Amino acid sequence: MKTLILLLVVLAFTACGPELIGPPGPKGPTGAAGQAGVAPSMVPIQLCPQQVIQYPSSFPESALCIEGKLYGVMWNGTSAWLAELPPGNYASTSPSGCNLHIGANCQVTN
Repeated sequence: MKTLILLLVVLAFTACGPELIGPPGPKGPTGAAGQAGVAPSMVPIQLCPQQVIQYPSSFPESALCIEGKLYGVMWNGTSAWLAELPPGNYASTSPSGCNLHIGANCQVTN
């Protein structure tokens, strides 16, 4: 009985096998063209414009305004990372730095 079932399965596969996997279909229509990309607004801002720079003992405090948010490099003495600087009061860590206020939409005042 098992032999008969196996024989029927082999015959069915042999007879129908090629039709189970047909040829590739035609290429479909191409989609609509996408919209042109827009580069984000990115503007460098010097946080302490009156700062006298004598690198390496003092360094320029700069930030990037990206799409209305200010980003600066934070330093904890051993590591540095780029971080968002939300509105508020800040003090530069450069020896010739300044105190500054960051307002909405990247507005900086000293």
